[in-house]
Amino acid sequence: MISDPQSVDWAFVGNPLPPLLILIGYLYFVLDFGPKWMEKRQPFQLERILQIYNLTQVLCSAYIVAGVSIITAPNTVSVQIPVHQ
Repeated sequence: MISDPQSVDWAFVGNPLPPLLILIGYLYFVLDFGPKWMEKRQPFQLERILQIYNLTQVLCSAYIVAGVSIITAPNTVSVQIPVHQ
């Protein structure tokens, strides 16, 4: 087998069995066990939490875009404040 010696000790790189077992476990939980486990339970009330989370994501994204804009194009916008003498 040809492989990069630097990645030999990385998790899930040397043997395809662990990722395959994780995938099988995930599919079992999502398609069989999870729905059976939750069929008699009430859904979580997450509307307010998701609204706060989404607002936080929007604000963080706007902050990042503003920062990148300032760094990448510092001289494209000129703000001139009139000075009265």
